[in-house]
Amino acid sequence: MTYIKLSVGRNTGNASPGAYKAKKPNVAIVDADDVLAYPGRDSKGVKTTGNYVLKPNANMIRIYMTPETIDAGFEVDGPEDGKVFTQTFKGEHPGESLDIKEFIQNWLGRPALIFEENCRDNSMNVYGTQCSPLKLSPTFQSNKEGTKHMLSFEQPNPVEYLPAYYTGVLTEGAYFQATDGDLAVLEANGNIYQLPSFAVTDAVDIASIDLEHGQVVSLIGGGGVAPATLSTGAGTAATVLLTAGTDWVALQDAVINLSVFNDGAATYLIEVSRK
Repeated sequence: MTYIKLSVGRNTGNASPGAYKAKKPNVAIVDADDVLAYPGRDSKGVKTTGNYVLKPNANMIRIYMTPETIDAGFEVDGPEDGKVFTQTFKGEHPGESLDIKEFIQNWLGRPALIFEENCRDNSMNVYGTQCSPLKLSPTFQSNKEGTKHMLSFEQPNPVEYLPAYYTGVLTEGAYFQATDGDLAVLEANGNIYQLPSFAVTDAVDIASIDLEHGQVVSLIGGGGVAPATLSTGAGTAATVLLTAGTDWVALQDAVINLSVFNDGAATYLIEVSRK
């Protein structure tokens, strides 16, 4: 879909939209090598259309940064017809504990994605991309001015994209492990569901659902001799709408993202992307 040119007015959601935007201090970071499936972006190129789905036994971590020192941004560089973005994320960690030293020692050179959460509206921006994740470049200070580690994450290669506007979930624990094809898609179970391995073909059915309109559900295939299949059509608790009506087969590590749509009378799960 082609981007439609729209006017951009003053942000009316806040009395002072240009004021300092307080950041959440416990910053979420994930090793890009631990990502099984990346969400796509919508037609306007910024908002994501799914969840960051991680590999088995992987999870995001948190690192404390003094809120007022967090500096997330990007720069534009390149010739007239070749402009690109370079994304950066910086912050300070106070003190010199063994934990922060070990973090620096073991994350140096690792490809990272960082999730910037703010306290104004709980929105999230993601710094780093699949093809150009951030890399840590730390410095340390211990003098009369203070003791702190300055953590600077930078893209080694520029990209054509702004930091992503993320509407999905963060993975800080294990995904819900389904035991069969009848899924209870509930707030209590989260937004990401690992399907089991199937020896006999079975259909995936949304047996129950209480997620709010607009949330995204991700299903991860478990493979097996006869992987389960998700098809377009009415299920027990929701109607599934797949792109071009094409079935999704739950092969090992296959992923599909579905957006919850509730029209007040019925609930639909609409495909937004698959891997």
